[in-house]
Amino acid sequence: MNTALARCKPSEDRCDYGCLPSRLMKTRAINPLAISPTGKHCYAAILNAQPTLTFNSITILPLSSSSHDGFLDEVATEAVRRIGYQIKIINVPGERSLRNVNSGMVDGELFRFKGIDKLYPNLIPVPEKMLNIEFWVYSRVPLDQSLAWQALANTTVAHVRGWKIPERNLPASAITTKTKNSTQLFQLLEKQRVEAIIAGRWSSNYLIREAIVNGSHLQRHALEIRPGFMHLNKKHKELLLPLARSLANMKADGSYQSLVAKHLTDL
Repeated sequence: MNTALARCKPSEDRCDYGCLPSRLMKTRAINPLAISPTGKHCYAAILNAQPTLTFNSITILPLSSSSHDGFLDEVATEAVRRIGYQIKIINVPGERSLRNVNSGMVDGELFRFKGIDKLYPNLIPVPEKMLNIEFWVYSRVPLDQSLAWQALANTTVAHVRGWKIPERNLPASAITTKTKNSTQLFQLLEKQRVEAIIAGRWSSNYLIREAIVNGSHLQRHALEIRPGFMHLNKKHKELLLPLARSLANMKADGSYQSLVAKHLTDL
């Protein structure tokens, strides 16, 4: 017997060529052709053992980034890992992102509000909240908070292209400009090209705190808060409940809150 096999951890099983985590020995993702003569899956199979789910993301730090080290990136990576999958996160503009997931070209959407499936029927929300989606208004002068969205009537206002909630809720009389990202929103406001902008709470906090934009002097308040969810294309509907349980377990064992403390700092 290979002496290396005798040193497998309690959480591992032995096969002909090494130690393989028990959870992978049990998953259907193991290549059935990679079986040793003893009936055990071989260590070499681990290279292709975990299938990959690809998610689109349109958000920015501290929620998501091109290097995949934002809050949502890390939560999703751990939640997916716990159900035996790897994750690949790609950053795609809003409309194209939704079309790609709806068509099945991409497996899921990292963070969208519940109800987006009414516009893109092949998207199904994972029934466990990732985080609240918070739309805030930033302006140089105070706005009447009691009027909510109607406070922006007859106002020049900007928001990121592809954001459905502002598109649906801004008054018809608002003169709207759309940008590629949140940084451009604050630049428009600083140059006095618009009177107000609609931006996400956490991404705005990050930009202001890191002095990427000048916004600490601005008036700001929440316009709308909705729960945000991961979404999967319907071809993966069997993963909805396992992924929801995985997220719930992260909240129960404290790992979710640890990531909140790491990434989400208020002004």
